[in-house]
Amino acid sequence: MAISKDEEDDIEIKELLMENRIILLDREIVDTVHADIVARLIILNSKDTTRKKPIYLLINSPGGETYPTLGLIDMIQTSPCPVYTICTGQAMSGAAMILAAGYKRFSVKNATIMLHSHWSEYVGLNHHQMMNEAKESVRLYNLCVDILIEKTKLTKKKIESLLAKDYWMGTKEAKELNIIDEIGFDLYSIYKK
Repeated sequence: MAISKDEEDDIEIKELLMENRIILLDREIVDTVHADIVARLIILNSKDTTRKKPIYLLINSPGGETYPTLGLIDMIQTSPCPVYTICTGQAMSGAAMILAAGYKRFSVKNATIMLHSHWSEYVGLNHHQMMNEAKESVRLYNLCVDILIEKTKLTKKKIESLLAKDYWMGTKEAKELNIIDEIGFDLYSIYKK
């Protein structure tokens, strides 16, 4: 099956970025995006035997599915090379959690970050299915709360209040809440190293 010119250009851009240890998270987080980013993390880790060169994960994502999001958080936090997360536009929902999970966390000045709890759809389920779905929903919610407590050092009560509804914030508030470490990042400096 032939690929389009746009797909070819996208592949070429991602390969050029990989040469500078840059990975893009620029779409909804689904299984295929998870698999692509995990593969890139593994490749970049294998190319640095010192385990000291950072990997830069640029984030401009509306978030996505909970399971691939949690899988990416685990891969970022267990990466032998430090993964710097950088919000370059938006980090919504699961993308905000991935942003918070980085070894060092940055955001460009005018980015927008939004936290909220994951959601499930119970339509069309019988009672037993709903009970199982609810049990899993509680487990996932508690995982998300625990991750954010660990990374932000905020109280459980504060995290739960942030997740109670869509919580929008600019970079200054994200820094105050310890979702990010710094506002601003010289992306172009990566090429000088």
